[in-house]
Amino acid sequence: MFTYPVYKEIKDRLKDIAPVFRFHGQYNKGKDNISYKVPAIYIELPNNIQVQYIRKRKLGRGVIIKVHYISSAPYKHHDNDAMDNAYIEHESKLKAIDKLVDGWEIKTQEGVLITEQFTQVNEVLISQVGENTVSVFSYKTDVYSDHLTDPD
Repeated sequence: MFTYPVYKEIKDRLKDIAPVFRFHGQYNKGKDNISYKVPAIYIELPNNIQVQYIRKRKLGRGVIIKVHYISSAPYKHHDNDAMDNAYIEHESKLKAIDKLVDGWEIKTQEGVLITEQFTQVNEVLISQVGENTVSVFSYKTDVYSDHLTDPD
């Protein structure tokens, strides 16, 4: 099952921090021919969700949604002000992302739950990918049936 409505809501919520896209492994090794934008937020949704039926509704329990933030903060073998400022900016964006997502529950305009609260389940590290810096949040939530659709 695919969670496009969840992706759309997260994208709308985070779009003022950086451009937001679906994650397809853009900056992973072996993906050299795929272009990607920096800085950007990439939303990684699970390919498959185990569904349970509760009160005639489908429920995807314990769904892990990852929020990647990539910025330009090239690693140098020595410290300098430009690199320090790039890391400070990167961490500032991480705080802004977490403030908007952790503890957030998605609802329809009518107040019907799309997801339960997002709960962060990992320690967010800063790692280098070439000339870029990447951090990944993992959030756990439950996704409700009205908002689970078949894959395209």
